[in-house]
Amino acid sequence: MINDLRNDITSVFRNNKQYLPIRVKERLMIYIIYLKYLCETNKLEYEKVIHSDEIYGPKELYFGVVPIDNINVHGLNALIRNFTNISAIDMLKELINELKDDNDFYSIKGKRIVDVWETGYYYRNEDLSMFDITGKTTYVISPQNEELIEYFKIFDEILGVNNKYLKRDEIDYKKYDNLCIFVKSPKYVNNDDGVLFKYIYDSLKLINVSLYSKFSRFSRFTLNGRSKDKENRVLDRFLARHIKTVLIKEDNMIIIFNSLANEISIINCNKLTRDEIDDIITNNRKQKDVLVKTNYDELIKNGLRIGFNLYQKKKDNNEIDINKIVDENTYYLDELNTLNEVVERETNRIFNL
Repeated sequence: MINDLRNDITSVFRNNKQYLPIRVKERLMIYIIYLKYLCETNKLEYEKVIHSDEIYGPKELYFGVVPIDNINVHGLNALIRNFTNISAIDMLKELINELKDDNDFYSIKGKRIVDVWETGYYYRNEDLSMFDITGKTTYVISPQNEELIEYFKIFDEILGVNNKYLKRDEIDYKKYDNLCIFVKSPKYVNNDDGVLFKYIYDSLKLINVSLYSKFSRFSRFTLNGRSKDKENRVLDRFLARHIKTVLIKEDNMIIIFNSLANEISIINCNKLTRDEIDDIITNNRKQKDVLVKTNYDELIKNGLRIGFNLYQKKKDNNEIDINKIVDENTYYLDELNTLNEVVERETNRIFNL
């Protein structure tokens, strides 16, 4: 049904020979579902809506920066006629299920706070999968995710649930069991992870913290964008001391921190169900190809690299040290770049004599 709606929206724009950005299409799907809900609950008059060229609600939320002067709004509003045999609630649930993000493969139990850590210029549709259809989550409001929160409030209204939305300084972290931070931006986005790491480090004094991300984002647990602040330059090592459990599934990873952690368990979740992951975390026993254990000192020796196979392999004095090769290669590349800069500078000086 959702794909039918997606195709119908595309047709409205195609018939008007207008460009439809993917992000706008996905947001307009929410607009149509919400419009249908408002008609179903008699908050809007059905016959008036399907013949109207008025946008109901904040247009910026659905159209973004796309000019709407020549858009066939009437054609969009009339699309609710195509879905009389399904409720807005069922349509929304189908959409949320379709957008389910694989990096949320293990949901931390207990009363939780969810903080979707965004950057203003990196925004993906999959973020909508962070919505809790049970209405039992408190979401952190930040300048970077205010638009996302507005959609979640619409979802609350349609589904009749009551998630909470608070700013960080409004939350009493001691009243919750877990803080779950979802980092959605990729590693190549030029963020200063010092801000994120300090937030996690400070939060650990009050609450357990879980960091959800793509494996490539923090497979080497070092600051992305070195902070000029002296304290933050070693913050990755301070924070690494509190890594308790690492869950890896395909290209997704969850790092679970605990202020009392004294060893690190790394679990290969590729062939595990949610319940099996629960049991393995609870028992916390080494299992070949499933769970390995390491510690902070080993993590440092391996250049703060996180990986299941890396710590499962037995130590062998005759084995080639891949980490050493990688680090040496990085060093030599840096030296080569420095040498190139010197050669270029001296060449320019000679030619400009």
